[in-house]
Amino acid sequence: MTSTTMLACATCWNPIGAGAQPVLLGDLAFHVVCAPHCRACNVSLTDLDEQRWSFDGQVVWGQAGYSLKPTELWCDSCRELYDRDITFAQD
Repeated sequence: MTSTTMLACATCWNPIGAGAQPVLLGDLAFHVVCAPHCRACNVSLTDLDEQRWSFDGQVVWGQAGYSLKPTELWCDSCRELYDRDITFAQD
């Protein structure tokens, strides 16, 4: 017996169809229209390689156990600006 698990969007929780190409961020998958955006410049995750993104998040409990839920995302160029702003704010 084979079992398959339907991939669900981490934003809307609806299934991602078999023919659809999900947008991935770590172990999370999103529909193209539900993909996260950069907190600063609003560019979509689909526009850049997910390896070039960083995020802050929180650990949440769900039916599948603990997982990390991103709360703020930045593309590489905006993350550098955000880190610099935090450093200047602490001085």
